[in-house]
Amino acid sequence: MDADIRLVHQSAYGTSVGRLTLQGKLNETQYAAALQWAAIAQKRARALDMPSADIKSPNLEPRSPGSSPNGSSDKASRLAILRFDRLISDLRALGLTKGSIIAMRECCEGIGRSPAGFIELVGLRDALAALAILLGLTGNAPSAINASSVVRPQ
Repeated sequence: MDADIRLVHQSAYGTSVGRLTLQGKLNETQYAAALQWAAIAQKRARALDMPSADIKSPNLEPRSPGSSPNGSSDKASRLAILRFDRLISDLRALGLTKGSIIAMRECCEGIGRSPAGFIELVGLRDALAALAILLGLTGNAPSAINASSVVRPQ
């Protein structure tokens, strides 16, 4: 009981996936995967829509992915975009439905939407469990996914 009270005070548990975890609908591994996904998605968003850092001539127009203010290639931005895209591709390759991936994105990327019904909750669980495997987190894999067949990103 004391552990639950401490968890409520953490700001991350105020999210939709945090509430689902406190309600016992997601396990800790799925929750950890959701937090990591949120960070990955945030890095990708910044890489795709980053205003210029040049104070002398502020340019608030979005730059193309992977470009920096001085025109040189920004490796970190490219890697953030590639990592996000690779994880989405890997989730699809594991046989997750488009609906499961959309549910994961909408619940974890700051949109704050909760799953609408049991089918969507199951899809969210499967997507987060598969993502946990891809990210190298330990925990339970969904029954439809063979954890030994997953190639982990390097």
